[in-house]
Amino acid sequence: MAGQKRRRADSTVEDDTRPPPQVFRSPGLVCDTRLTVCDQEFHVHSVILKLYSNYFRKFLDCPERHPPAVAQTGSAFKYDYIAVVDEDNIWGLEPVASAQADKLLECLPENDLDLPAFRKLLCAMYHRPYRLESFQMLEVLVDLADFYCALPIVSATLTAALLGTPIFQSPDVSMTGSYNVWEIQGPVMLVLAKKLRHALLFREAFVHVVSNWQGNVHGEHYVYDKESNATSPFPDDKELLRLVYQGYSQVCSKLLKVNQHLFKLIVEDDNFETIIRDMGEDIRSDTNPTTEASYFRCLKDNLKALEPDSDYPPLRKALDDLLQKNLLLDRSSFGAGQGPYEGFLCAEISDEEMPWDPSEIDW
Repeated sequence: MAGQKRRRADSTVEDDTRPPPQVFRSPGLVCDTRLTVCDQEFHVHSVILKLYSNYFRKFLDCPERHPPAVAQTGSAFKYDYIAVVDEDNIWGLEPVASAQADKLLECLPENDLDLPAFRKLLCAMYHRPYRLESFQMLEVLVDLADFYCALPIVSATLTAALLGTPIFQSPDVSMTGSYNVWEIQGPVMLVLAKKLRHALLFREAFVHVVSNWQGNVHGEHYVYDKESNATSPFPDDKELLRLVYQGYSQVCSKLLKVNQHLFKLIVEDDNFETIIRDMGEDIRSDTNPTTEASYFRCLKDNLKALEPDSDYPPLRKALDDLLQKNLLLDRSSFGAGQGPYEGFLCAEISDEEMPWDPSEIDW
């Protein structure tokens, strides 16, 4: 909920046109709660808010926080809340009866994501479909869910939203070069996935973070960690750092296995040495065989062109393991060593290794 919010007292804009209320209906229930953010009203049910938000469960019926709405305001709603801005320029919901007029939230900055993200949070509570248009939208949604203590319901409804998001669609022309947006967003998504305790998103981000762990062109997003003598995008979370190093070690182990087969064949097989030499014409001159998957992708493709009885099965198997794509949400046709993916995408993490307690139902 960061960003410059404008208080009602600071606004000189007169606009009597307000959008119609967004009504969340549920069979057998009558809307008894009104939440107003800027000029947008949301008509919802207190029982739903209390069920999925510890914030509303704690404060809706708190006498100190909520004077009777109907008696004092004449409202048709049992609970009537409105957005206000605090001293840190962060907005939140307060009972209308106790909200100070000079702190009311007049409007959000242009293109601000808070209002649509708040609607998505309500959609999650009502188990209605919602769409995540960008990484930033997911960040704002998680921020709101954390503030309103509603992370479990967002986590429970997130998979369907992730399957339909353009974040994982096939890259356009701008994505076919060396730039990989996950170099920046991977660590951010890993932290958010841990906060949400969402295994699918955590695995996706984990694979990307491990893939780019050897070096990141956007170094300003990494923080030097003195204890590990390495750059880390999450220096305050040693558990995540340990898991990433563990995944990176697994990738290195697969890479070592391939290289062992390569060295053995170069020494023992004169024909194979010729294959390696000929590969020089098929790969970029700046390719580093020890860090970039494109070299091993080229080797695998060259082996496919050989006769079936001379395609070196042990090496092929090791290459398949190294070049395996463990991304489930990615809908592009690119694998390791293709398009924007210069690193390996074969990192793995089991359910038992996830950095949270699966038995907890509220967090």
